[in-house]
Amino acid sequence: MGKIIKAFMVMILCANASAKAQDIHLSHIHSSPTYLNPAMNGMFNDGFLRLIANSKSQWNTFTNGYKTAMASADFKMMDSGDAVIATGLQIFFDQAGDLDFTTQKIGLSISGIKSFDRKNRNLVSLGFEGAYVGNRVDFSKAYTFEQDPLVTHYEVPNKIGYFDMSIGVSYFHNFRQYGSMYFGLALAHINLPDVSFSSRIEDQPGQYEIDLKTIYKKVTIHGGADLRLSRYMSVLPSFIFMDQGPHRELTLGSFLKVMKDPSFKVSPYAFYVGAWFRWYAEHDLIGSDALILSFRTDIRRTKIAFSFDLNLSTLTVASNGAGGPEISIIQIIDSQKRRFRKGRVKCPAM
Repeated sequence: MGKIIKAFMVMILCANASAKAQDIHLSHIHSSPTYLNPAMNGMFNDGFLRLIANSKSQWNTFTNGYKTAMASADFKMMDSGDAVIATGLQIFFDQAGDLDFTTQKIGLSISGIKSFDRKNRNLVSLGFEGAYVGNRVDFSKAYTFEQDPLVTHYEVPNKIGYFDMSIGVSYFHNFRQYGSMYFGLALAHINLPDVSFSSRIEDQPGQYEIDLKTIYKKVTIHGGADLRLSRYMSVLPSFIFMDQGPHRELTLGSFLKVMKDPSFKVSPYAFYVGAWFRWYAEHDLIGSDALILSFRTDIRRTKIAFSFDLNLSTLTVASNGAGGPEISIIQIIDSQKRRFRKGRVKCPAM
C-alpha cells in the first residue's frame, strides 16, 4: 500500500509538466496576438516594430496561484507593397503552486503576409515559431507522509528543458475602409516535446509505472471583426476556441469602441469597454468558467488594456468569484523609411 501511495504522490508532483497539463493562457484576447498564433507576427499598422508586455495574476486570493509575465516584439523585416515578411521574439515567465512550479520560454518566430488583390481587401498570413522552454520545481517545499523525500527516492530532477514548435495561418478581409474581419488557426507542440521531469518512474520492474512524457498538441481557432456602427462607435466581437487533449475552452465576447475623432479615418484616441464569457468542456463536464471584464484606451500608437476575471465555476466557493487581474501595454514604433510608412498591406484593427 505504501508503494502505491509513493507512486501516486510522485505523479502529483510531476503532473504540472506532464502530457495532461494545459498551457498557460491570457484572458485578454486582443493583447497577446503573437502568443495566440505565430501568423499574427507583423499584423499591425502605422509602424515597423510592435512591443507588447503582459502581466497576469490568478487565484492568489485563496492560494498560491499563478503569476504570469510576458514580453514580445515583432518587426517588419521587409514590406514590398503587397507582401510583408516579419520576425518576432517572445519571452514569458510563469510561476504557480506551493512548489513554485516555474515555466520560462524564449521563442523566435517568422511570418509572411500576402495581399491577393489590388484593393488590399484579402490578406493571408503564415507563421512559424521555434522556442526553448525550461521548467523548474522546488521539491524542498513538498510535505509527504514519510520521513525520506519521495523525490530523492525516485531520483526526480528539479528542472528540465526542451524545444517546442508551433505553426499558424490566418485570413483577413477588409470591408472597404470601415470594417474588417479575421480568422486564424494555430497548432502548438507539433514536435510533441518530452515535458516530464521523469519520462518513466518505476518503483519495481513491471509495477506502478507512471508514464508522463509528451504534451498534447494544442489547436487554437480564433477570429474577430471590427464593425463600424457610426462615426463615433464600432464593435469588435471576437472568439477563441482551444482544444488540448481532454481540455476544451471557448471564449466569446466583444469590445465597444468609442472614438474621439469624428472622421471616418483612423482615430488617434479611442476608449473600449467589453466583456467575454469563457466556457470549458472536459470529458463529461461542461460549464461556465469566467466572465472577463476588460477596459482599453488607445493614445495614438500606445494601447493600454486592463482585464479582470470573475470566476463562475465551482471554485467560486473558495475564490468568492475573484479570478485575477491582467494588464497589457502595446507600443507601436513608427519608421521614417518610406517603405514602411507607405506599404499597401493594411492590417485589420484588433
